Amino acid sequence: QWRDGVPDGWGVQSWTQENSAERCAESDEDVADGQLRLNRYEGWFKNGVREGFGIFWYASGSRYEGYWRSSKKHGRAQYVNEAGCVHE
Repeated sequence: QWRDGVPDGWGVQSWTQENSAERCAESDEDVADGQLRLNRYEGWFKNGVREGFGIFWYASGSRYEGYWRSSKKHGRAQYVNEAGCVHE
């Protein structure tokens, strides 16, 4: 969802690892073996920033599942590394 030109509500954002969130990628597929690898966020936005619950998948294969405030990790969460080990 968008409002006034920025994400607002539930949404998905993907970008290449070396780029900032300001430059979204055209594809949300992760491709291995030296090709495009993407970071991806799926969750709530408010006025263009991550706000509330969301999941952030890192290009490395690990992920953060938890809460965000002003696009920063905040509150209850769990981190799952590339091997599937869960840290809360």
